Amino acid sequence: MSRFISDDYFFKFWQKKPPGKIDREELFGLSYPEVVALAQNVVLGSAEGNRFGLKTGFPTSLPGQPMPDGKKLRQIQTQKLLVSRKLQVPIMRHFGEMAPAKIRSAVDIRGWSRIETLRKSGKPIVFLNSHFGPALLVPLFLERFGFSVVHFGALDILGSFRLEGYKNLEWVPTSSTFTAQLVAIGVNSLKSCDSIHLTGDGLTGSSAQLRPFLGKQRPVPEGAPYMAIVSGAAVVPTFLSIGDNGALTLQFCEPLRDIGGSFKRQERMDAMIQEYLHLLESRWLGDFGNVPNGLFKQHRAMTDTVEQTVS
Repeated sequence: MSRFISDDYFFKFWQKKPPGKIDREELFGLSYPEVVALAQNVVLGSAEGNRFGLKTGFPTSLPGQPMPDGKKLRQIQTQKLLVSRKLQVPIMRHFGEMAPAKIRSAVDIRGWSRIETLRKSGKPIVFLNSHFGPALLVPLFLERFGFSVVHFGALDILGSFRLEGYKNLEWVPTSSTFTAQLVAIGVNSLKSCDSIHLTGDGLTGSSAQLRPFLGKQRPVPEGAPYMAIVSGAAVVPTFLSIGDNGALTLQFCEPLRDIGGSFKRQERMDAMIQEYLHLLESRWLGDFGNVPNGLFKQHRAMTDTVEQTVS
């Protein structure tokens, strides 16, 4: 077994494959250029991916959107493979063991000046990630960039991928419910000027409220805006995307606008969530290759939004 992954994380995935059909050690041991080349070759029709169980056939557009063809189709299919669960391990291994200076040279980082301004002001930051692109790398990059990061998530990234040297990255496990205890941990972390990292597009949890998203009623959690308002932190939507050539782009967006204390807390939270969902919709529409296929399947199964008309 590879030293970078624990059996429990990928156990259910690998037990579906016939013994001997897929060489897990070979797949996990690929270099990053080899991973990218493998994805590209599979999309071009190479049988090379057969021994790793890789295949194409992912949805390549949202319902109602034009179907891509030619070069655009190949680009999206390659991206879909690179953000798939099967290729997650070698990608995490490559970047997870990379030194900070090399990360900065290897990743196109946009909006960093916004982060520097917030740090100089002493304002704590909620990095609001999404299930988009190779998102698991974001808390690793933040720690490498000098942040003390409290990461809220279902997966123990360091433990699962056997990564070491992240002394300032703390994992707070979450389940289907974002409890009051977890909120308290987040607020206390922000008040002590640590940053926190979590996703804003989780599909379960008691704090999730149904909101319109690309024609569906999507459950969206409220933990991030609540913790930010209570602690006075800035909420920075953060997106990490991957190109079909393997290039990574890390985008720090403008902090979500807080409409102010004259409004009720719920109204302030609603405004921030609406702004975030607008950004997420733009990502889905403009870069569908970075939308994980599993998440899109869940999206298709959601209830359609009912358009209300005023008579």
